[in-house]
Amino acid sequence: IIMKKILAITTLLAICWVSALFAQVQHFTWQDAQREYLVYTPANHNGSLPVLFFLHGLGEQIVTCNQEFNFSQLAEDFGWAIVAPQALSQGIFGTMWNAGLISSSIDDVGFLLALLDSLTEQYQLDPDSVFFTGFSMGGFMTYRMAIEHGDRITACAPVSGLISTVDATKVPITPVRILHIHGTNDNIVGYNGVSFGTTLG
Repeated sequence: IIMKKILAITTLLAICWVSALFAQVQHFTWQDAQREYLVYTPANHNGSLPVLFFLHGLGEQIVTCNQEFNFSQLAEDFGWAIVAPQALSQGIFGTMWNAGLISSSIDDVGFLLALLDSLTEQYQLDPDSVFFTGFSMGGFMTYRMAIEHGDRITACAPVSGLISTVDATKVPITPVRILHIHGTNDNIVGYNGVSFGTTLG
């Protein structure tokens, strides 16, 4: 009986923990698909907020990223809005941004801009203080956003991501401030421009 009670309590706690974990995930319909995202703002703020979009890496989930980076605390510490969108799953690749690395019909650029527009009024975001960062595949997508829509973005900070061959042929719409962060010993997305065994940018 005691073991059954312990098991029941443990199960209930697990259900509550999972519910709390996923309760913060919000949904946005784009091109007939339910897209997910997290958004955090500081508890007390006056006026419009700068906003940072965080784009996760290949195969990652925003809930897991939130556990690692604690977006809520970052929003409080820096006084910014933090938005973490979720990429869609693309077969064997898992969750992956359409950053020009494979042929895909998914319009992630349109999704990110539409999400920005939707959240701007709702959360009093400052359209003149929009920043993008991303890790690995998210870094590739950050570069794509900067090249195609730098007129909407104040600055970008890709981490361990490069410019894809497809995006390297494009003329940026306008200059964008870039902080590129990369380890010289990265053997997945190479510092020298060779990634996944091929030159991508």
